[in-house]
Amino acid sequence: MPVAVGARAPDAIFRDERGRDVSLSDFWKDGPTVLLFLRHFGCPFCRMQLEQMQRHYQAIRGRGAELVGICQGTAEETAKYCRVAEVTFPCVGDPAKRSYEAYGLERGNVWQIFVEPIVPGIQAMWAGYRFDVRGTLEPHSDWYQLPGVAIVDTDGVIRYLHRGHHPGDVPPPADLLAALIVITTDA
Repeated sequence: MPVAVGARAPDAIFRDERGRDVSLSDFWKDGPTVLLFLRHFGCPFCRMQLEQMQRHYQAIRGRGAELVGICQGTAEETAKYCRVAEVTFPCVGDPAKRSYEAYGLERGNVWQIFVEPIVPGIQAMWAGYRFDVRGTLEPHSDWYQLPGVAIVDTDGVIRYLHRGHHPGDVPPPADLLAALIVITTDA
């Protein structure tokens, strides 16, 4: 059964690009942490979400929280992707997608991946976000992996959880900031 709001957050250990082990709990021990589960490196919705979250990063930090991007690639691939995207928040790579599975993020079906996101996809393209074919050819790219966002408090409890139903189904940053206000006010 997938985890839910109020449940203990699954921890995961990743290797960073310097070869050091980093666990998700390293982030949430110091403050609430927004976990941003991204799809493959060619996904235009992911690039749009990264840019939006980068614009709101200081507001998230202002709430005493951290933001962590979780990508499907290796540590090196993830570091390069986030550098190119000009992301200043931490990003970790999970090529085996174990954390995606632990948080109950599903793989979509053909309808969810190619039909449901048509309108949001057109909107993303009009906003300048393009599908990057090279990014989809990375060995760990899973076109069918759906996105998600979780917020974990300092006790390691999931306080917010959104599982995307199609590639463009991600909560707006304002919703995450509102959730952080409640979480940090309750603390």
